[in-house]
Amino acid sequence: MNCREVAAVLWLGTAVSCSHSTTRTISDTPAGRAFTAWLDAYNSADSARLDAYVRQYEPTMSVHTQLAFRQQTGRWAVASVQRSDRRHIELVLRTTSDSDRAYASTLVMYGIVDVTDSATPQATTTLTRIGNATFAPVRRISAAQRGVVIDSVMATVARNYVVPSVAQRVADSLRARRARGAYDDDANEVGFAHRLNADLVALSADKALGVEYAWEVPLPPPVPAPPAMIQCGFEPPSVLGDSVGYVKFYGLENSQIGCGQDISAAMTAVARTRALIIDVRESTSGESRMVSYVGAYLVAGCVHLSDHMEGPTARAEKMWTLDGLPGVGFGGSKPLYILTSARTQAAAEELAFDLQRRGRATIVGETTAGSAHVTAVGQVGSHLLLHVPVKRVVDPNTGANWQGVGVEPDVKVPAGDALVVAQRLIREHHAPRIPLAGAADAGVQVEAHAATGMLHGIRFAIDTLEHRGEERGALSRVVGVVEFAGGRGRLDVSAVRRAPMVERGGVVIGEPMAKPGDYYLFDNAGFVLVRPAARTFASFLFTRAEFNHTGALLPGAFMFANSPLRTDTIDGGNVDALWQHGPISLHWHMQSRTDSSLRHLYARGWLEIQDAPAAEAGVARWFEIAAALGTKRDDVARLAPDDLQVTSVVLLHPSRQPEAYVHAGEMLNAFRLAVVDVAPARLTLPAAYTEARWPGFARVSGVRTLSSAVSARWRTLDDESSQRARATCREAWVPELRHASQ
Repeated sequence: MNCREVAAVLWLGTAVSCSHSTTRTISDTPAGRAFTAWLDAYNSADSARLDAYVRQYEPTMSVHTQLAFRQQTGRWAVASVQRSDRRHIELVLRTTSDSDRAYASTLVMYGIVDVTDSATPQATTTLTRIGNATFAPVRRISAAQRGVVIDSVMATVARNYVVPSVAQRVADSLRARRARGAYDDDANEVGFAHRLNADLVALSADKALGVEYAWEVPLPPPVPAPPAMIQCGFEPPSVLGDSVGYVKFYGLENSQIGCGQDISAAMTAVARTRALIIDVRESTSGESRMVSYVGAYLVAGCVHLSDHMEGPTARAEKMWTLDGLPGVGFGGSKPLYILTSARTQAAAEELAFDLQRRGRATIVGETTAGSAHVTAVGQVGSHLLLHVPVKRVVDPNTGANWQGVGVEPDVKVPAGDALVVAQRLIREHHAPRIPLAGAADAGVQVEAHAATGMLHGIRFAIDTLEHRGEERGALSRVVGVVEFAGGRGRLDVSAVRRAPMVERGGVVIGEPMAKPGDYYLFDNAGFVLVRPAARTFASFLFTRAEFNHTGALLPGAFMFANSPLRTDTIDGGNVDALWQHGPISLHWHMQSRTDSSLRHLYARGWLEIQDAPAAEAGVARWFEIAAALGTKRDDVARLAPDDLQVTSVVLLHPSRQPEAYVHAGEMLNAFRLAVVDVAPARLTLPAAYTEARWPGFARVSGVRTLSSAVSARWRTLDDESSQRARATCREAWVPELRHASQ
């Protein structure tokens, strides 16, 4: 192989005599010595040796992360040295032959070590996957290709970066550096990406702006991991001395892969402690949704945590704590301490910032990394991805954030001492209290209502028998009154329109399961049908429940924009199979029929139920509508009592064909809409009622009832375990994870 061939592709382990020839010899340079020290410590799998390396060379490295990765990969061996300068070295690593880990055989990594020019050199180690044991090219990049990438980066950053003035400065500086030949020595894609990434971070003072090499492009779709393989990023909770709870997070990971259930269980386990320590000193990943999820267990009620501001448009997405989560909350009054380090970043920083700014938590440790931006990803080269911050997270009251400066601790100590210091502060400032005889359980704190004991809410009637001339459909059969207050609603059924069952496209629609005298309770997580005559109830969960007052299309709301509405009259003859059931998807929007000035009352929503009789769609579509009205009581007070118009589109799926659906649309009206006070007792389930299988499922095998913990939350309204939303404090519901109750 000659040097021209090497310029096309350098293969793993190939050594050729030319300007970028490869070798396996580690030079005795500051960079070479730092790399050797890291490799020896990593291969030893000894936490003490890794800790010694971290203290000497790389304080921002996480020993826990290194050990976890070492457990997956086994030992590394140097396959080749691609580039070696005094303070910079690039190498190819592969696993050794004695590794017995199947996963390790698929990994070949490109390592880069940079060392500072100082009396006590500090190192930065980066590992990037470049392939597997059979195919691991070190891809070359020409000067022309580097120029195309830099042009693409400059244009994308200028167009999308969250701070336009910084975007222009970055583009100008990149252009000047290219002209000076700053990237001429970066002959392969991984090294070039590393250099360009470092420049972007330095020029913007934003660690979220950067370029990375991806060995597979386009990136493969994520594959759901089996439950046993899911790593939710925290250690099992524990209770320290003096009833102090302790939870350590390594990342606030995605609730949608099942981590929500585990986090709920962890937070419930420490809910009864008198003080709580949340340790995020090694938390470097996660997402804002999980800040809302975890935060819900640490405050009382619904709290507006932050705003996510989009770049040039400055449009704000409001982030609230979630309500209706399973388990028991720690609450909003007991002592809460959060431990941080210089490594703390991403969602963990946001959690610390949000709770500190609200006076809810005391931060102990080091100033955090300072990354307050939300990024988007795009491709700028054959194997290069650009991460561009498109939103900044800010305090909703002041507009401040921690970008570039980090979250400053209330008690500044070395990260390694933070836990001991937090325990001492709890002992000194929060001595245990002796409960009074007969006192209520300290873990359940009930918020006092107004002097009347009533909740402020809304009420309206639905009467499908009088439908204002609109054609009545098979889903419009319920007559009743809907109330909503304090994050929960109730629909009392006074009559049901009698009509024969109909069938279309495999979907059977009959009468709703409720009978006159029954009622539904509902919130953002699901609903129950309560049957007073039998003193029973049946529970259902939503798999999605969200709405907004902005008019923005929600994901899946395409049918409003592109599909013609069909009158909700599903034809067909009578059938004798009312027991058929399947997935339901509801989409709706509402507005005043005559008063365009009430633009803030306008709302769109999307509700999904995993498994229910088709007729329940006609009932469930009112649930979110009631919640949306409950957040706009002032506008409701201005609206004429019979002036609310709702457009409803329902997708009904045959039970054995979930990919198919029957599309039904209808114009609806709510009557006698008014602001009212609602008695809390009307929104809770009587204690003596027992859970029963959903009516109509008695003949269906395999339908599980919900756990007692989920059922029990309907018996209370204002305790911390329900984490209810106040009707005036948020404009979006988020669904409870169905995994949490199964």
